[in-house]
Amino acid sequence: MKVLIEGAGIAGVTLAGFLQKGGVEVTLVEKAPEYRNDGYGVFLWPLGKRVLGHFGLLDTLAEKGVPILYNRLINQHEKFIYKFDFREIAQKYGDILTIRRQDVYDCFLETVGGLDIKFNTTIEKIHEHDQVVSITLSDGHEEDFDLVVGASGIRSPMRDKIFPSAKVKYYGKSMWLAWIKGLDLPKNHSLSMLGNGSGLLLFPAGKENHVVYMMTPAPKKYVHERDEDRIANIHKAFIGFTGLVPQILSQLDNPADIMHSSMSKVLSDTWYHKRVVLIGDAEHAMSPISGIGMSLALEDAQVLSEELLAVNRDDIPLALERFSKRRKPRLQQARKLSDGLMFFLTPKSKVVCSVRNFGVRYFLPHNFFIQQVMRMHEFVI
Repeated sequence: MKVLIEGAGIAGVTLAGFLQKGGVEVTLVEKAPEYRNDGYGVFLWPLGKRVLGHFGLLDTLAEKGVPILYNRLINQHEKFIYKFDFREIAQKYGDILTIRRQDVYDCFLETVGGLDIKFNTTIEKIHEHDQVVSITLSDGHEEDFDLVVGASGIRSPMRDKIFPSAKVKYYGKSMWLAWIKGLDLPKNHSLSMLGNGSGLLLFPAGKENHVVYMMTPAPKKYVHERDEDRIANIHKAFIGFTGLVPQILSQLDNPADIMHSSMSKVLSDTWYHKRVVLIGDAEHAMSPISGIGMSLALEDAQVLSEELLAVNRDDIPLALERFSKRRKPRLQQARKLSDGLMFFLTPKSKVVCSVRNFGVRYFLPHNFFIQQVMRMHEFVI
């Protein structure tokens, strides 16, 4: 079996690792010119960690990451709203880790090794046949593959080519990410700070630095943000925030060190066709608020590899059908959680925000959100 994977992010390399262990001939193409030593921090849920456990990475990741046992929810003036307690999840399924994205990637590549990655390369032409997929790469190379996998993220060019009915829906929110140093926060805590529409999430990633995710309402139609406007836009979004926010904003002095993104999700009824399939954010990107994206991508890789390794090359379409049936319930569950958090955390109305804060503080059932997360981990993939 010959498989081509477009995209050497965490979904692509994990799938390649599983397939390589199973004796499959795998080629990875990546549009970036080289390994990128960049990225910010991510949440690695136990459901994602158990996938990486197949490669013996749990101890190494535990050394590099920080277990999060609590999330403290406060308003823009640092008035307490609620405290989420993750210890029940940790006791039953393992710690939720926050970690540098690059550390996850580097640990995986060092452990697996031997992956054939063609950098600075894209798929220029793709032609589907019953038994093979014919590919032309940007370097002019032509080859037939038994399966082609799109793992190149939310802006997947393969999705646009093969699945034109799939849509990227913009949430009407802007998001910025940056590294922050020198904050004195309680150990094993993350912090959510909510204003009127704008808000931020602050968490440790590694042993010294914190990552801040900042969100604010934006035009319903996405408008590209110019680098020279970035600092001013962030300051405008967080006018009136007190406490830690001025300290955070004082460190944001170089637009090049701040990542800006629209908050979008992918909507699609199907993600496979003949011998082409999508995984990761190419398939199911959703709001980053839930922090579950990387873990879902890791699960995609495991489930797809299991189905592929259970068939011969002639039955690959059957394997993709089974993959889809296994993943749809999980992704519906994850999207419901993600969209619910998006609605809950980012209302624009001051009145709605005040009602939300009061209701959460005094009426939210104990560990209501935690029970939703527990159900995610009880799901059998």
